[in-house]
Amino acid sequence: DICSEAHVNRTTVYYHFRDKEAMRYEALWEYTTDAKKVAEAYCKDPAYQYILAMYILWYRAGTDPKMRRFGESYFADYPTFTGKADCSYYYYLMIEKMWNSFFDKSDIPDLALASVYGYIAGCSNVISDFHEQYAPLELFEHCIKTCLFTWGVIQDKVEVIWNTILQYISLIPLEEMEIRLS
Repeated sequence: DICSEAHVNRTTVYYHFRDKEAMRYEALWEYTTDAKKVAEAYCKDPAYQYILAMYILWYRAGTDPKMRRFGESYFADYPTFTGKADCSYYYYLMIEKMWNSFFDKSDIPDLALASVYGYIAGCSNVISDFHEQYAPLELFEHCIKTCLFTWGVIQDKVEVIWNTILQYISLIPLEEMEIRLS
């Protein structure tokens, strides 16, 4: 699909990327960076900018078939969290960037990180298979709250975090959530 869209042959892609994993990792960061720029425009609180960027990615996956397919492919190739330097490491870095302001990631056992990764993979499949049935915000709320509960964050703090996320999401116009990469 990438080669077709770029009007190049497959060997050109592998000139720039060593393998599919490197290409996917770069695409994840590109999408995340784009979404974070949108989040920064509507949220001046750095603690929430990556969380909002993740919501924008969830919204895109819920509304764009290509993003859904990208998510399906990602979790099909990386169904479990290993914590090693593969694409599931992106998840580990996102946890650090999203939640570092709220709690110390080193307090979270690896098994809890892996459990949440599996839960997010399941929700990604729900986005892919039932995107007409579940709103991205509904699934995102489930993921955020489940992650925080799994990591031992108390319910009162979870509700404060979630309500703040909702306030910031309400500021972002829908057209800003669309994919804008060239």
